[in-house]
Amino acid sequence: MAVSLPGYAVVDFETTGFGATDRIIEIGTVLLDHNFRVEGAFETLVQPDRDVPNSFVHQLSASDLVAAPRFADIAGRFAAALSGRVLVAHNAPFEVRFLGYEFGRLGIPLAVSKSSVVDTQVLSHQALGKRKLAEALDAVGISNRRAHSALADAEATAALLRCLVRDYGVPVPAGAGLAIAAPSQVGAAQPAALFRRDDAAKVTEEPQAWLARLAQLLPPAGGAEGQTYRGHLAAALADKKLSASELKTLEASALESGLGLQDVLDIHEDFLRQLAVEAWLDGVVTPAEQQVLNELAAQLGLPDELVGELVARPVTGKATVGVHLAPGDRVTFTGALDLPRETWESRARAAGLDVGGVTKRSVLVVSANPDSMSGKAKKARSLGVPIVDEKTFGQLLKSLGAVPVAVPAPEADEAVAPSASPSSAAPAAEDPTEPAVTPGGAANARFPWFGDQLDYLGSQAEAITAAIARGWVRSHASTPLVELSPVLAMNTPLEFNNSSVRKASALWQRRFPVMLEATVHDLGELPGVGKVKLHQLVETVVLAALDALNDPEAPTAPAAESEATGGAEVAPSVYADEDAVATNGLAERALGWLGLDGPLELASAVYPDYDHARSLQRLWDDCMEDIAAACGADERKLTIVRERWGGGATLDEVGQGLGLTRERVRQIEKTLREAVDSECELARATAQCLAEHIGTVRDAAELDKQWPGFQDSHTRLGGSPEEVLRAVFGLWETDGQLLARPGFLEEFPALVEAAADGYGLINLPEFRREHGILEEAWTGLARLLRTALRVGDYLLVSNSQGGRSCAMLLLHGEPMTAEEIAEITGDDVRGVRNQLAVDPRAHRVGNGSYGLTEWGLDEYRSLADWIAQRVEERGEVTLEELFAEAGRLNVSENSIRAYADSGDLETVDGVVRKTERAPELLDADIQESRGLAHFDGAWHLLLEVTSDHLRGSGFGVSAGIAAEFGVPVGGEQQWPSHLGEVSLRVNRLRQASLSTIRRFLEELGAEPGQRVWLRLGAGFEVTPAEPRRAGLEGLDEVLNAMGLAPVGGGHQDKMAVINSALGCRPDAPVRRSVAILGHRRQDQLADLIRTSRP
Repeated sequence: MAVSLPGYAVVDFETTGFGATDRIIEIGTVLLDHNFRVEGAFETLVQPDRDVPNSFVHQLSASDLVAAPRFADIAGRFAAALSGRVLVAHNAPFEVRFLGYEFGRLGIPLAVSKSSVVDTQVLSHQALGKRKLAEALDAVGISNRRAHSALADAEATAALLRCLVRDYGVPVPAGAGLAIAAPSQVGAAQPAALFRRDDAAKVTEEPQAWLARLAQLLPPAGGAEGQTYRGHLAAALADKKLSASELKTLEASALESGLGLQDVLDIHEDFLRQLAVEAWLDGVVTPAEQQVLNELAAQLGLPDELVGELVARPVTGKATVGVHLAPGDRVTFTGALDLPRETWESRARAAGLDVGGVTKRSVLVVSANPDSMSGKAKKARSLGVPIVDEKTFGQLLKSLGAVPVAVPAPEADEAVAPSASPSSAAPAAEDPTEPAVTPGGAANARFPWFGDQLDYLGSQAEAITAAIARGWVRSHASTPLVELSPVLAMNTPLEFNNSSVRKASALWQRRFPVMLEATVHDLGELPGVGKVKLHQLVETVVLAALDALNDPEAPTAPAAESEATGGAEVAPSVYADEDAVATNGLAERALGWLGLDGPLELASAVYPDYDHARSLQRLWDDCMEDIAAACGADERKLTIVRERWGGGATLDEVGQGLGLTRERVRQIEKTLREAVDSECELARATAQCLAEHIGTVRDAAELDKQWPGFQDSHTRLGGSPEEVLRAVFGLWETDGQLLARPGFLEEFPALVEAAADGYGLINLPEFRREHGILEEAWTGLARLLRTALRVGDYLLVSNSQGGRSCAMLLLHGEPMTAEEIAEITGDDVRGVRNQLAVDPRAHRVGNGSYGLTEWGLDEYRSLADWIAQRVEERGEVTLEELFAEAGRLNVSENSIRAYADSGDLETVDGVVRKTERAPELLDADIQESRGLAHFDGAWHLLLEVTSDHLRGSGFGVSAGIAAEFGVPVGGEQQWPSHLGEVSLRVNRLRQASLSTIRRFLEELGAEPGQRVWLRLGAGFEVTPAEPRRAGLEGLDEVLNAMGLAPVGGGHQDKMAVINSALGCRPDAPVRRSVAILGHRRQDQLADLIRTSRP
């Protein structure tokens, strides 16, 4: 049976850099059959969603990648191209590593075995003695049509492979094809179109291409207001240039806003006129200004004659386009800049600007390329913050009155300035038998030559790299840079993120194709390289060695052969033997330090016994020993660490335990603090590094996983490493569940309150990004917010039912019922209704449904009012029209028919009109209405206060009140008062009601069960009524039951007060008052009057 042999996939990637956080930006793949014949190709640019440095190498910028698909969008097609084939690459570990990174981000673990990979770098070195691709190609006479473009490099590599096999007889091991998840399981459900370099060039060359594409997608007219589109266009035109990413944003905004093509063109013309206004402000339009208008008109799809019209005569008005800086404005810098970022920040602050991260109040973001997809740039676009280049920002600074800025600025040939400034004080004397307890332990493992040269090692990683670079420059200037570390190889990639050495690195690469063959002396002879740049270039090599620690494919010392040495062993004067690199105590501590980011991936040949938890425990132990050493053998100092710093004891309490005075304890503590500050370098550096990892706040349980042993007990100093380091250095705080920067846990509720909008809502992902809060910590933080409610991506912090209800309407975006709102908020349904009835931000928009006032929906009082309003607006309306318009009101057609033929409305042949009917008044008598009393010249209503009244509910009253004040069916009457108007209404069902009296009850301080009087009519007010009393008899009981004050005197005096309250003459016969109480159904009171005797 024939065996099917796998073909080959020759792959080349262009990337943003060489680290684990870098991304692929171009893929080039040539597909070969098992006989090395070309079967096809795969080529695309890839949007990395981050900044794009090192453009001088791959000749790709952020602008070229704006329209490129993301890796997730093409991963399925790429996986299908690779599956079943042997992967071929020149320096294959690089491609394999990045392949793993990208598929790993999609949750697809990629285990590539060596049998599935062919490395042409290894083959060309065996056959030709050449490692670099360019040198190997030159040796066999193959040309590369476009070096450092992915497909061209892949084609050249494929040609090299065929040549090595056919012409040089190099054997290629029979390998197994790659096994990658099925394409349907990889990446986006709908694969994106591939996007090549030529496609990017077309986008750049055709300014109106985006508008032509948009014209095909948009209708001729849309009619939308386009405020969102205007906002995006205003941000894009801040620098009077439209970049590729800005055009892409405008295209998406137009589609999302529902604009028509003419709408877009009208907005464009409006903005171009605004730019013309600005150009005319000084009375003349310069050629440069006219050129800007012409270029923008072309990109915006506007005719050339419009620009001619705008520059022919002065255009007046107010210029509103563009960005202008003022002192106090927030600006942000992102990406690798031509001028060092610290220089820009210094000049911005000197001009009175606020420099920091991107927030809602940011005025602009400065980027080397406005098309950057760095995190800051993406956030700026989401907030509508303009992104400008350095030249534009320099001009804005100049207009602000700051010192003019030249871009790029020349660099002085000055003495080296290390990344961090170590103390000038000499290090404390150490025990000569014990290695130095500093983070420099990492240097001893990776840079064996370094120990003898160590003058000082700072506490930060930046200081370590600077110190190692200084040591190499001083002591090994004639040694090839590849020998700086045993983990380096001649092909180890170097990353030049610092734009200030970009040109120097290009010169280095041209003069030394194998860059690590060069010496310090060689670099110093490059044009324009002084002491500063020299040290920066060497620091790049140091960083490459440190990065190689986390690279499982990085060559170990035996593999670090070079063409310069012919594979000879490295000089013994530079390298230590293998024992120096073994996992001894010093290296263990260094691995613990480097492992604070998480477990390391180490080459087993170098560190066969690496254990993450053990290395960290060594670091914790050494930190504790560091602090204990500062205490010496003085038990008093150890007691201060344990009980005062760690336990919070006072000076007096510590003194009592030690038998010392308070002042003596203070003196000892001062001495101890000085010793800690000067001697505990490792402990302090570790605490600072831990604080950086903790950042704003972290979950303690998650940190337990990352840092085993950190929160476990450590008996000698009375607590865990976390407790001791926190007590000694005070760089974070804890509540047992969270670790946070000092003061954050107390500030957090106030930060939340300040971030809430007018509805009490906070966009939670945005809030977390702004304050550096990880999702893992949110559960613990939520404990600090007693009344907060999380709804999807939003946090609701309103304390009132009304606020919560309005916030739910805002999030829902359309009317909701009280039941729907209460189901989400957990509030009482009746309470929701009552609060929405009085909250000015919302009103009823249907039968039982509510909407926000800002939506502009008509307020729904009643179905009768709704019908009457439409008849009033149109003169007449058909029932069918009412049925069609009542969809959101939640009312039946029968109800519409009934109300359309009642009151002052009539329905004839399906048409509803107003009638000339006289207003219908209720047939009732206020005298016969229960709870009414007449005194002080007005009718009063006796009311027992309930929780509904206090919540703000309106309430029903007797029809007699409406009849007395002449309120017709379907009408209302407003009564003025010192707290505003009160309404008496009668609905179509002939039910009378009063509006809320909550404000009156609050002024009175009334409570449920209390009785009050409501003075009816003009001058409405609420006053206390006589409280109910037990044990009264006869007319005294009648007076108290009616809410009247006790009356002295005899039977006649009491009856006079009762008769007057009932609206009768004071001397009215008993039968009259008895009859009225009978009509009020207060027979018990009537009997008390009837049986009373003078």
